[in-house]
Amino acid sequence: MIPAMTDLNAQIINEILHQARESFALAKHNYRIALTATSASILVSLIGIGVFASGRATQGAIATATGALPLIACAQYLKSAGDQLDAASKQLNETLDNLDA
Repeated sequence: MIPAMTDLNAQIINEILHQARESFALAKHNYRIALTATSASILVSLIGIGVFASGRATQGAIATATGALPLIACAQYLKSAGDQLDAASKQLNETLDNLDA
């Protein structure tokens, strides 16, 4: 009966480790998406500022406004994704530490 329990424990540990790795991979993917979206939004804002500085106030104001609103949303998403990445990394490290113990 003890060997069967050892096999079951190994399967449980493998599943926990698999779930931790999947969580980490998903959090990393979300972080990359948020970083890309934030970068694109910053680029649009910079273009809007350039248009505004060139004297085309109406076009510049529109471009800046359309770049600023998504930037705020992307910054919040980026923070959330970063928090998820930190939590997943911590969970993965704890799982690996428990396996070593």
